[in-house]
Amino acid sequence: MKRALVATLALFLSAQVGAAGPSKADLAVQARFILAKYCKDCHGEQPTRSTLPVLDHGKLTGAHEPVRFIDPNPMGMSQALDLIEEGSMPPAGRAKVSAGELTTLKDWVAAGATEYPIRFDDDFVYKSILADVVKTPSARVPMARYLSLHHLAEKPDVLARKRAEFLNAELPSLLVPGAPAAQALDPTETVFRIDLDRAGWNIQPFKEIKNGMAGNRIDANLFDVVLLEYPHAVIPAKSESFNRLVTTFLQPTRQVRPVVFVRGDWFVATAGSGPLADDLSELFKLHKRVPAGLIKPRVAAEATSPSAAPGEDIRIPALDARYGPDPPDGKGAVEDFAVDTRNRAGMKQSAFRPGDNFKLRFEAKDKNYYGQFVYVNTDRLVENVTPVQPQNGGKAQTVTLPDGGPLADDPGDESVTMFVAPHKFPQGVIWGATDVSSRRIQRFVHPFFELVKKGDTYVVDTQDARVSRRSVKIRIEKKDD
Repeated sequence: MKRALVATLALFLSAQVGAAGPSKADLAVQARFILAKYCKDCHGEQPTRSTLPVLDHGKLTGAHEPVRFIDPNPMGMSQALDLIEEGSMPPAGRAKVSAGELTTLKDWVAAGATEYPIRFDDDFVYKSILADVVKTPSARVPMARYLSLHHLAEKPDVLARKRAEFLNAELPSLLVPGAPAAQALDPTETVFRIDLDRAGWNIQPFKEIKNGMAGNRIDANLFDVVLLEYPHAVIPAKSESFNRLVTTFLQPTRQVRPVVFVRGDWFVATAGSGPLADDLSELFKLHKRVPAGLIKPRVAAEATSPSAAPGEDIRIPALDARYGPDPPDGKGAVEDFAVDTRNRAGMKQSAFRPGDNFKLRFEAKDKNYYGQFVYVNTDRLVENVTPVQPQNGGKAQTVTLPDGGPLADDPGDESVTMFVAPHKFPQGVIWGATDVSSRRIQRFVHPFFELVKKGDTYVVDTQDARVSRRSVKIRIEKKDD
C-alpha cells in the first residue's frame, strides 16, 4: 500500500512539475523569437545565405535532404539544432545561442514544434479570425467577438504572463458566471473568440433620446459601449482578409464601429476599471447577474494613447469615446482647430460658480468647415447638441452656454465636446439607458465609418477619418468657494 501511495504521489508531483513548464503555445512564441534573434539577418523573409526563411514554419519543418532543418516528430533529427549545438550556426563572428535558449528550442521540437506565424501583425489576426468566421454557422456570426494579444508576441515572457492573467482571471471576471472560456483560434494562443450571448454581453439597454423622451431601441450592446472607447482601430490599406471580413463579419454583426478585434489586455483593463466599469455594472444589473470584475472594478488606468497607424493604413479614431482622450487628428483634418471656455469678460476660464453662463470660443485656420458641439452637464446627461452646420473659419467665434439656462446649482464636472471636419458629417444620436435605477447613462454616438455596399461586398467609408474632436472640461465649484 505504501509503495502504491508513493508511486501515485510521484506521478502527481511529476505532472505538477510538467504543468509548471511552458505550454506548447509559449514554446512556439519563444522558439520563433530565438530564431528571429539569431538567424533572421541571414535567413529572414528574403534569405541572403540560403533559401531557408526560418520564420516560415512550413518551410522550416518541411521535408529536406538528407535531414529536416526542424523535424516535428519526437524521434526525428533536426539539422538546425545540430548546427546550433556544434557551434557552426550562427557562423563565426555572430552571437551564439545560449544554453538556455538551445534548451527552449529542443523543448519546442520535442513538443511537436508547434506552428508560429511569419509575422505577428494585424493581418495574421485577420486571417485567424476569417478562418473562424468561415466555419461558423451564419446565425452565430453576429454573436462572435474577437480579442488579441498578438502585439505582445515580440516579448515572449510578457506575452506568457499576460496570457495567463487574461485567460485565467481578468477576462473570466468580466463574463457572467458560468460563461465558456475564451476560445483560442491559433496555435500560439494569441487570438481569441468569445460569444456575446454566452458571455452575457448581448444586453441592448439603450433607446434613442429625442427632446428628453425615450424612443426606439438602439441596436447596440454592451460590447459596443466598450468599442466606443477603443483607440487602436485601423482600416488596413492592404489586407484581403480584412476586406473579406467587412462583408462576412462586420456587416452581419452591425457593430457601432468597424473594428474586427480589440487588444485583449486593453479590453480587460478598460472595461474592468472605473468609470466605464461602473457604467457597465449598472447596465448589467437589471438584465443579468453582474460579473465579479464589475462589482469591484479596478482603479481607472491611465488613458491609452493610440500607436501610429502603419504605412497607408487609416486610423478609425475613437471620436465618440466618453472617457478616452481626444484622438489625434487624421490626414486632411481642419487645420489649427482650437477651442476653450471663457468668462463673460472674454478671459480664459474653466471653473465657474453655480448659476453662471460661459462662452465657448473656437477658431480654425481653414476658412470653410463644418462643426457641432455637444454639452454634457454635471448629471452626465447630454443637455445640448447643435446641428452639424457650416462654420466661418479664419476668425474666432463664440457661443454662450448653456442656452437653456444657467449652469447647474450642484458642484461637479461638465464638458463640451466639439466635432469639426472639412466635410459635412452625419448627425449623432443620444443613447439613453433610461431603465437604469440608480442613474441614467447616456452616450452621444455618430454613425461614423459606415459600411457601403459595392456589388456583392461591403467596404468601410473612410471619409470620417478627417473628423476632429476637441473636449473641454468645466468645473462647477461649490457655492461658498
